[in-house]
Amino acid sequence: MKLWLISVFSLTLMACSNQKQELDNNSETTKRVKSTPNLLSQHTLTPSLYSLHYVSNHNVDKPNLLFVHGTPGSWGSFSRYFEDPELMKAYNINALDRPGWGSLPTQMAHSLRHYPINLV
Repeated sequence: MKLWLISVFSLTLMACSNQKQELDNNSETTKRVKSTPNLLSQHTLTPSLYSLHYVSNHNVDKPNLLFVHGTPGSWGSFSRYFEDPELMKAYNINALDRPGWGSLPTQMAHSLRHYPINLV
């Protein structure tokens, strides 16, 4: 039993330390992606109650691929996919910031029914 508890505790500590490293890597990748000319464009949709920020590679002739981050988060969680040449060729990649997170943290949707159904 003690060995099992020690194992679970150790795995939890490793997962937490890897999360910090992953967040740092995402931040660096997001900076790199944002500074690469013609790689993506940033947009803000403004329905009646809030604004919705998203980024896209504008490969509009291809099928849409939409990334929606968890909580907390931002579109930057998926920035590495904008550096994947196969995905960039095959899909119109879109990654959004959910209302209240990412680029527009003060904008909150009042309920799930206020989230847009069709972005692209």
